[in-house]
Amino acid sequence: MRRIRIPLLVLFFVLSSCTQEKQIKTLVLIDSTTPQSNESKEYLLPYLDHFGVDYEIADLGAGIFKLSPPNYALLIVGQDFENNRPVLKVLDKFKNTGTGIISFDADILSSSNGDAGTSTKVNMITATNHHYITALHGESDTILCFSPMNLKFLPAFEGEVLLSASGNPVLIASEHNNMKVVCFTSMDWMKTSVLGPLMGMDDCLWRSMVWVARKPFVIRGLPPLVTMRIDDVMGTGELWNQSPFYWVKIANDYGFKPWLGLFIYNLNPAAIDELRGYLLDKTASASPHAFGSPNRSNIKTLKEASIQSEYQGDYMGFYYYPDALPLRADDYDEFIFFDHHNLKPWSNEEAKRGLEAVDQWYDRHQPLPKSKYFLAHWYEMGSNVIDHISKEWGMEYIGMNKEIDQPWADSIPWIKGKPFRMFESPGTSTNNPAFGGSNPVYYSDFETINGHRFFNCFTEIRDATGYEWYPDNNVLPSAQRGIRQLRRALSSMAMAVLKGRRGYR
Repeated sequence: MRRIRIPLLVLFFVLSSCTQEKQIKTLVLIDSTTPQSNESKEYLLPYLDHFGVDYEIADLGAGIFKLSPPNYALLIVGQDFENNRPVLKVLDKFKNTGTGIISFDADILSSSNGDAGTSTKVNMITATNHHYITALHGESDTILCFSPMNLKFLPAFEGEVLLSASGNPVLIASEHNNMKVVCFTSMDWMKTSVLGPLMGMDDCLWRSMVWVARKPFVIRGLPPLVTMRIDDVMGTGELWNQSPFYWVKIANDYGFKPWLGLFIYNLNPAAIDELRGYLLDKTASASPHAFGSPNRSNIKTLKEASIQSEYQGDYMGFYYYPDALPLRADDYDEFIFFDHHNLKPWSNEEAKRGLEAVDQWYDRHQPLPKSKYFLAHWYEMGSNVIDHISKEWGMEYIGMNKEIDQPWADSIPWIKGKPFRMFESPGTSTNNPAFGGSNPVYYSDFETINGHRFFNCFTEIRDATGYEWYPDNNVLPSAQRGIRQLRRALSSMAMAVLKGRRGYR
């Protein structure tokens, strides 16, 4: 007999239909009269929104409010309170209700019923004990912070330490008298300057909620979806005596449906024929990324000196469309959506000429259905191409991490967007670690550009593998890099993307 498996998320929804909605809510305690409440709003609440937690806020600094403890499956003490007496009064009302508690105020676990103590600074978090909350972390698994984290020192407490730093507890779990309690002794790890989202702690937060909450409890997080994104695709499998897109078939065999960012002018007739089969069978999707890499005679004069060693010789001997738009640059790649070499958008006339050239190429090689997802080479696009890609190409989704009309440069900040990049001062949009560019990037938010609405969605786990996957002929390390990318995103309930580029490698 075939075993039937019911996904956990579906089970949550089935259970939720058996109870009133108000009985599965979460209550978050803050005090808006204190500066600590800003941290709750800027760091904790975006996580609750991202995980799909149905929550209400009780502002202890706003005066009198009514509480109905049986209505809540989970209570979150959402900040470090300067005066914890009002908090303890609220907690007392939740005794013997089965409501779980997560606290970011360490004082509630202090056995001395006083201040938990002074702060200490740490820069490495270590998994200490095996537990459901830390089940995705191996024994002695370590997470290295970008900068030191302020940690409240607990001289005495009740509970089991699941995460620690320099011998001090970071995450404590306690269970007694029909009540489960989880305490984080700091919220600093949520800050991108210290650690931030998708850096290895997110799973401990949502799994804490699942563990402590009275059941049934609902989180409407993103299901474990895994995707593949390959930029700069040229389709040159012949270099290894293979078909141009042999690796797409391999990806399909392992359950991936890759998105391909095409270098359209580098696709020879055989590559186009094979690509067409994948697109029509819907085993891959693709959209124009750039015109591509022409066969430059002056390859050694690259302006981008930092990429010269990586791409040295890449341009020599590759197919380039004989009816291509005349070259618009003297070196490196030919761009569609932005004048990369001059760090500015194309003029309206030149932008139109480039888009028409793309349409002519597609018309000549139809049917080649375009993906609804648009991502420009180097993320560079001018506002004068948006109307065309929306109206003529039907693009609905976009990958962007900086403002329109801006080049890829360390001085250009990343855009603000949900779920996590809403409040902090933006860092660089590039991947330069000297300017915070090695932080993971995750956007899941709507962007309106020139009156056109797109859903901005993409994930890059930049710290784990060095910006992207970088597979090579060394199979085991290549697999390990890809697994690190996917595991980090999945454990954070973010869209997991196996990201690579240069589809001829």
